[in-house]
Amino acid sequence: MAAISYKQTSHAILKILKKYTDEEHRLKQQDIIDLVEQETGQIHARKSIRKDLQELLDAGYPVRYARGWYYEHEFCPAELNLIVDSLRTASGITASQRDELIRKVSCLGGDWYAKDENNEQLRPVNPQFLYSLDVLHEAVKQGRKVLFYYGNYDIDKQLHYRCREDGNPRDYLINPYHVLTTNGRYYLICNVDKYDTIAHFRIERIMDIQMTDQPVKPLQQVSGCEKGIDIQRYVNDHPYMYSGKPEKHTFLAKAEALNDILDWFGMETDIEQADEDVIRATVCADDVSFEYWCRRYMEHLDV
Repeated sequence: MAAISYKQTSHAILKILKKYTDEEHRLKQQDIIDLVEQETGQIHARKSIRKDLQELLDAGYPVRYARGWYYEHEFCPAELNLIVDSLRTASGITASQRDELIRKVSCLGGDWYAKDENNEQLRPVNPQFLYSLDVLHEAVKQGRKVLFYYGNYDIDKQLHYRCREDGNPRDYLINPYHVLTTNGRYYLICNVDKYDTIAHFRIERIMDIQMTDQPVKPLQQVSGCEKGIDIQRYVNDHPYMYSGKPEKHTFLAKAEALNDILDWFGMETDIEQADEDVIRATVCADDVSFEYWCRRYMEHLDV
């Protein structure tokens, strides 16, 4: 076997460390030499391995030494678990798209990062979802309006164009401001161009989107958004993402419901003790979302 060049050696060592090591799994110099030969089919000069490793470290690569050499991955296992768990329950993408995304993310943790292959498709999917998401992020970044159709599911479980009274698909000219996820779903916070109010759409139901050359309407021209949009506040005020102006709602609840109240309405909720096992809460939410929430937790409430 021929000797491997310096450039090839550095690349091979970096690739091996990234693939086979992490902070909990380290390699000795001889292990690295053996893997270089195994992966490249070429002999590494044994006397230079320490020098090669040190030069990778000096060049700023995330290579570390502590009782063995390892690659310091950008994401720790807990962070990767958070991302993978979110992908596993993400709506709008197909099973094959989800599998591929999970595979790509898992590779960021090397071979030692555990993978879960249980990815059965149970939710509705829109093949255009990832493209729509990409266009929307770009439109928000560039400050451009978008044009799209919107769909609803029918009894055949297929996504169909939302139509006008004449039966033709209805198009929407939209000023996009934010993309967010809540309750496991993707939403576009925006303004329908012909109105002056804020609105939101499920991105999983957007169809045939295109970015226009028209600049977005300034938020100052949208009613209620003159000072911008606080996304966390918006989600707390619209826990089920129904439209409508947030209003204050006061109710009595069993103390055991406090965790659920704060989960849904945020830490700015006004809470006071009303009785030994009863609290009085004042939350801010749109009427429909609040009514929906009350029906879900009605056994704990006295509204």
